[in-house]
Amino acid sequence: MAISLKAMEYFTTALRHGSISQAAVELNIAASAIGAAIDQVEAAFDLTLTIRQRSRGITANASGRQVAQKFERLL
Repeated sequence: MAISLKAMEYFTTALRHGSISQAAVELNIAASAIGAAIDQVEAAFDLTLTIRQRSRGITANASGRQVAQKFERLL
């Protein structure tokens, strides 16, 4: 499965903010679109790349940080 540039942007923005809702505000889209993009990226790699906690936001695990760095270079 190919990962779209949009999904890469949504993924990296959410991790940069540490919040799906803040990323949605910056990108002017629904938070559910950010969540779906994160799900798409994780499905493409068949890995869990993030840790989502409702009250604490979103953080990347070690694999997620590596993927985010590669996406940042591509974008």
